[in-house]
Amino acid sequence: MRYQKLSSLSLTVSAMLLLSACSDVQTAEAPSRTLLTVESQPVIEQQSYSVGREYVGVINSAQRANLGFELSGKVSDIYVDVGQTVTKGQKLVTLDTQLLGSELKELQAQLDEVKAQQKLTETNLNRQHALKKKGYSSDSEIDALVSQKDALAANLLRIQSAVEANRLKLKKSTIRAPYDGIVSKRFVSLGDVVGVGTSTFSLLSTSGKEAVIGVNSQDLKDVQAQDEFVIRVRNQEYSARLISKASNIDANSRSISLRFLLDETNSVLDGELAYLTFDKHYPEQGFWLPTTALIDGIRGTWNIYALNSTDGENQVERRVVNVLFANNESVYVKGALNNGDQVITSGLHKVVPGQSVSVAK
Repeated sequence: MRYQKLSSLSLTVSAMLLLSACSDVQTAEAPSRTLLTVESQPVIEQQSYSVGREYVGVINSAQRANLGFELSGKVSDIYVDVGQTVTKGQKLVTLDTQLLGSELKELQAQLDEVKAQQKLTETNLNRQHALKKKGYSSDSEIDALVSQKDALAANLLRIQSAVEANRLKLKKSTIRAPYDGIVSKRFVSLGDVVGVGTSTFSLLSTSGKEAVIGVNSQDLKDVQAQDEFVIRVRNQEYSARLISKASNIDANSRSISLRFLLDETNSVLDGELAYLTFDKHYPEQGFWLPTTALIDGIRGTWNIYALNSTDGENQVERRVVNVLFANNESVYVKGALNNGDQVITSGLHKVVPGQSVSVAK
């Protein structure tokens, strides 16, 4: 009897231990639920977007002249050379003036001769007037002297004009810089015989640099609407002012040339490339997103993954969007989005629509 009671007790304890062990196994096998953590950001609706545009042109000097003589002659002196900086009024080149010097001496002698004849004629005329009062001179003699006096006066005026013309030729035998600038080209050498208008030097002004840039006619209105302009040359930006625009479209580039005057504190060189940048505005509602928020959709569409909060959980939801503009870092889209929606911005390959995720703090 005692043996039977011990056996029953032993079976009861064994059953309890077995049930306890099974309960522990079930508790250990129940997995804990871990959600994938994603990064997201709220989207903010925009009424428009801007796209940076850039046009290229060339730097020109405000003044560019090929300097030539107004008379022919032989080059006798050259005072400057290519690359040299000159100031306004500085001598550049001179013609041989020996013939002009001889001509001036001859004219001066003629001038002295006429003045002497005038003096003699005036003396004779005074004498004839005195004799006439005494009745010893006729009117014809006085008239002849008056006529001679008038002829000498006209001759004197002619010679004086010739002297002035000679001196003007002497002055124009030397070319001087019409403005401060840099000699860019030289076309003559000592001893060259040049004709009227033959170019001797090409002179570029050192002040008032201009940028001539061709702009598409569709962007012209946006460019002109800007309050300030920035021209980039050699990665250096300069303030500029729009001074004029062409009245026609260039037949080769199909663009309209705009002239910009750069500020005076620039060091740009003639012929360098100049870049005009400006923002073109598009009145289109949409949202800015990082490029990492986009994923390929079907039939060439683009999708994003938005978070839909349901029963306290964030579930991934696919949305179709249309890309209006994209660059290396961001895209401007419109589509099935509302202001304030949370959009997953990275790791889209790790999630699928309908999946529950947690949001990184």
